[in-house]
Amino acid sequence: MATQKAASKEAGEERDHSAEGFFSTYANLLSIEARIAWDNIVARQISTAPWTDLKGKKHPIAQAKTKKSFDECVTHHLLTVFTIDSAERQKYYINNIF
Repeated sequence: MATQKAASKEAGEERDHSAEGFFSTYANLLSIEARIAWDNIVARQISTAPWTDLKGKKHPIAQAKTKKSFDECVTHHLLTVFTIDSAERQKYYINNIF
């Protein structure tokens, strides 16, 4: 039982370390202006309670850094740069302009 708890704790620490790698690597690839926006998004979404997801739902429990939370933060960050309907605009442009 003790070895299972130790293995579980070690796996959790490994997961946390890997998730931190996602966040820091992405942040290091950004320009200074984009990095400021990224840091603000992460501060509002991670380890903060309550936080609001992309669909507008409020969550009372703070969220940890995970692959899922990283993906949500990246989506949020991309929406600060691109409009939500950019794919539809591109489709319209291709279908109607060419």
